[in-house]
Amino acid sequence: MEDAILTKWSSMSKDDSLFKSPFAAWEQKEITGSLNLIVRYSDPHWGAKRGGRHNPERVNLVKEFDASKFNFTKVGDNEIITTFGDGGQHAVIFNVSPMLLCHSLIVPFLAECHPQVMFKKALQTGINFISDCKQYPESCLLFNSLGAFASVNHFHFHYVRQHLPALVCPRRKTNVDGFSVVDFPTQVLVLSTLVLGLDAVFEAIDFLTTNNIAYNIVITQIGEVILTPRKNQDCNTGEHRIAVIEILGCATAGSRQEFDDITEDSFVATLEKEIRLPDDQCQFIISTLENIFQRHR
Repeated sequence: MEDAILTKWSSMSKDDSLFKSPFAAWEQKEITGSLNLIVRYSDPHWGAKRGGRHNPERVNLVKEFDASKFNFTKVGDNEIITTFGDGGQHAVIFNVSPMLLCHSLIVPFLAECHPQVMFKKALQTGINFISDCKQYPESCLLFNSLGAFASVNHFHFHYVRQHLPALVCPRRKTNVDGFSVVDFPTQVLVLSTLVLGLDAVFEAIDFLTTNNIAYNIVITQIGEVILTPRKNQDCNTGEHRIAVIEILGCATAGSRQEFDDITEDSFVATLEKEIRLPDDQCQFIISTLENIFQRHR
């Protein structure tokens, strides 16, 4: 599957008519510092996104699917890379504003038109999909909840191949095997589905959804769900959206000046001000998740 996606994506990327913003416009550099952060910039990208530059307004995590608005049933056949699953029920769609190499959208149960709210069958589909993508170690699936800069309310993951600095930072154990916390400026929680089980991990995610706590997710090839509870996007008042790759250390500059001037200290300060939840809420989330996981043992 992974080779097929790369081959088709590379072929489709030569068709300029598919792009709303050119992938070649992206620049990337490392940010000096102990966290080994990355910053990327593309001026055409933000103007061309279907959602445009963001408006910092509070967004609830649960909204009904609205067929009158843009959704992935409306993309052209020329944007479909492939389908998979029983009867081709899941779609891999070319991202017309790609941020990263091979950046594609994975839409489980496309025709069922689920809103961008995590559900167990979709989580299992995502885990199964990325576990088969082992040719490139940096391949992963990303998920932005509503309130954490999901730009389309039609359930989807992002498939990317990108090093995310937080994923290689030290981890500290909690009171439950298979559950650890990354030493990083944002709250990054590592949940092993192989140890904790799918039901327990989904219940942990659903706890955040039910309590309207925005979050971003990375699913790795080894069955880890990297969960980042965060402030709602209305707190993100800077020039650009801080979604899943930014939270994990791959900053996206909103201007040329920011790209040139960004430092580790300035980006960490932004994460701590606009993204990280208060320490007491972070600890409450950890304690609640520990209770969930212990109950499932």
